[in-house]
Amino acid sequence: MITNELLGPSPPGGPAYELPRGEDSLSRGTIQKEYSITFSIIIPHRGDLALLRRCLQSVPDRNDTEIVIVLDDGTGAPRRNGDIFNGGGRKPGNCTVLSTAENRGAGHARNVGMRAASGTWLIFADSDDVFITENFNAELDRWKDAEEDIVFLDVEPTHTDESIRITENHWTRTYINKAYRYGDTNFIRFQHTTPWGKFIKRRLVERHSITFQEVPYCNDTRFSVNAALAARSVAFSDTRVYRYIVRSDSLTHKSDLDSCLCRFSVQRAYESKLVRRGLGKYRPRVVEDMWLRVFKKDPARSFSLVPSLVASIGVRPFIRFVCKIGKRRLQALLPAALTGPASPRCRPTRSRGPT
Repeated sequence: MITNELLGPSPPGGPAYELPRGEDSLSRGTIQKEYSITFSIIIPHRGDLALLRRCLQSVPDRNDTEIVIVLDDGTGAPRRNGDIFNGGGRKPGNCTVLSTAENRGAGHARNVGMRAASGTWLIFADSDDVFITENFNAELDRWKDAEEDIVFLDVEPTHTDESIRITENHWTRTYINKAYRYGDTNFIRFQHTTPWGKFIKRRLVERHSITFQEVPYCNDTRFSVNAALAARSVAFSDTRVYRYIVRSDSLTHKSDLDSCLCRFSVQRAYESKLVRRGLGKYRPRVVEDMWLRVFKKDPARSFSLVPSLVASIGVRPFIRFVCKIGKRRLQALLPAALTGPASPRCRPTRSRGPT
């Protein structure tokens, strides 16, 4: 049984996402989890309500779909639809608006949303992204009665700055192509670690007490890997149903030392779990890139992380990683006082860019 192995088992008394009564604007006694709803779309939000309304406008109007909005505003006050839609826009007919008692981030907000959800399938969206409505509606019809535990779908990246045109596919297409080419769904199963761009059975999440990690960065990694490990079967579609909006000011692009250390810690736990289970070939090799980011910010701190990195991925993968970077590049990143003359024997090669 998978029970939040990255941080340990759930606390006594039940799944970790079942919060104490009264902590947030929703209490346990008010929820009747009936499977009359097929799809529960969970949207955490903090900030500009106009972006949230834009996201909601892209959700198809269906009788079998509910929307659970979790405002991570720290008030804990019950909200009505009017609080969201006073600024205009279509009001979804089956919409629940919740408010968290503390600003604990998107991971906590998603856990609150899962607790309120009643659908057979869980679907996650960020409030500043949108669904590709027609494609999304078609895929909802296609998979509503599917027996698989997770369905992976393609994602389209778009930049907020219209002058910046994104020509490459989102990385989800790479994993889908690998699944087609090799007939092996483990690539997309273990490397698609965002919560959006997939349909997930609620019974899978509840049976294995799978929750989001309440950390500032990469809160979705633990949820995704635990769901992937617990799933009995998965499916995928190359239909683009979700438009990921690239914003230069988002948390994803924050790269100070604290964010790099948090991402390294989360990714190291995730990838070491795959290695321990004999699934090392499917790890995305992001942890090395996170270590390199720490190295650029604080070389001394990065050296202290080497033992844990080696223990997680193995000695040989670490040596290959260092040789791939090249000694000259490492020296170029260090202050001149800490390095000696570059050795001509170790030729640098182009390294894999950060994920």
